[in-house]
Amino acid sequence: MTEPGAGLPRLFHTYLLARAAERGPAPAVSSARLTLSYTELAALTEEYATTLDEHGLRAGDVAVLELSPRPEAVALMAAAASRAVIFVNMSPDLPAARKAHLLHRVGAAAHIGVTAPRDSPCAVTGALTDDSRLHLTGGIPARTAPRPPAEHDLAYLVFTSGSTGMPKGIMMSHRAVVSFWLGFRGFGVAPGVRLGSMAPLQFDFSLLDLGMALGAGGTLVQMSRLLAQQPAGFVRALRRHRVAQMNGVPAIWRALLADAHLERLADTPLDTVLYAGEGFPVGGLRALRAAKPGLRLVNGFGHSESIACAYHVLGDVLADPHGRVPFGERAIDGMRMYLVDEEGAVITEPGRVGELHVEGDALFSGYWQDTATTAAALVPSPLSGPGVRAFRSRDLAYTDEAGQHHFHSRADTQIKLLGHRIELEEIDLHLHTHPAVAAAATVLDTSGEEPRLVSYVLPTPGHDLDSGRLDAALRPHCAQTLPRYMVPARFALVAHLPTTVNGKIDRAALPAGERTG
Repeated sequence: MTEPGAGLPRLFHTYLLARAAERGPAPAVSSARLTLSYTELAALTEEYATTLDEHGLRAGDVAVLELSPRPEAVALMAAAASRAVIFVNMSPDLPAARKAHLLHRVGAAAHIGVTAPRDSPCAVTGALTDDSRLHLTGGIPARTAPRPPAEHDLAYLVFTSGSTGMPKGIMMSHRAVVSFWLGFRGFGVAPGVRLGSMAPLQFDFSLLDLGMALGAGGTLVQMSRLLAQQPAGFVRALRRHRVAQMNGVPAIWRALLADAHLERLADTPLDTVLYAGEGFPVGGLRALRAAKPGLRLVNGFGHSESIACAYHVLGDVLADPHGRVPFGERAIDGMRMYLVDEEGAVITEPGRVGELHVEGDALFSGYWQDTATTAAALVPSPLSGPGVRAFRSRDLAYTDEAGQHHFHSRADTQIKLLGHRIELEEIDLHLHTHPAVAAAATVLDTSGEEPRLVSYVLPTPGHDLDSGRLDAALRPHCAQTLPRYMVPARFALVAHLPTTVNGKIDRAALPAGERTG
């Protein structure tokens, strides 16, 4: 099977639809309620693109898509991309205040949901209904004719938690996302693969899954996230949908690993598990291999700023003596990764910890409307010289004697939980807006069976805030503005917060304080 779109420009929609002519009636995207063939996906993409045209959406406009995973959402993303309209996937579960902020932040021209959004500030609003129709109202006065995108046009924005209290909008061009897809095929995606995905659309893991499946002429099988909590149902779904490769954060396997149904994996067609987003406990990897002998395990590693930059197909020895699983000797094709010391010199010797830098074709264009943060993250390459930009990842890593990279820790307060990248300081900043909170510090507690967020709170003098009412006071306050995965699992009152010699809060000195990446 030839490379999709060989010889064509690196464009989001072109890559996804490149197999349509040869795969025609074969299923491209499938869910519990609908399956779209390659022919149907291509036709629906053009139908949606025409509708966007008719309502005045043009190159450079931003469309916010408030949708859960469904086959038609893939067609809508491809439609927007085909007209150089920048799409932003937004979770339907976000608090109303957060949705309003995001719409304002990107200057959205269109806002599309499963029902027409109410009180949206956008000129064009509408719904992607159960009958697969795109119904839009409103319009933008015609300025130019619709045009196809160029490789360096933005394809999408993905928003992550931000340490300033402002989510960071990562700008990804058509060329960057397609370069990533091409590079990540290197570990050997089976032609015609049926690839299972539970990733929500606003999590760019969903784009990894999409490009990997359709790039191989296979089927993206969109599976309910609820199955991660239903071990028997998860195994049945793998069998029923004939899923050969399952991608996802390690958390999707947690309930199954603790359940007697794990042994039933042997009766499924599953042959590959790709994980990323956070570390997979070595014991869990061993249990998967024991339940399904010969199962191929792939450790994906990276950042939303390039979706991911490396992978490693795990061998018989899963981890080093410290329990750290390697993530590859080198970056994917078209990318470079290397370690840099505190003086800015490239590290070449094994065992020495440095900050991971990444550069190449799949790198993001910068942060939306944030030149200062962009300048701090995209720096002159310490390896390639003038004119080349590298991404300072803030990940600390080292290489072993065989040249394999191993993650060591984070250089800041960013953590990953259930695959979501979270800046702990953003949670603190929201807690600080409560009148009874003088100061707060949030940490990731990894001491129990499952990692959880714990916020330590210093009360404002004179405010009646005690331990018995702490949760009732602060949990609703956080839920008004933060996504569910960022709301702390526990709050604790403290008489003081420990500080470093520089006067900064010392999270590591807190009882549950552990920073992980």
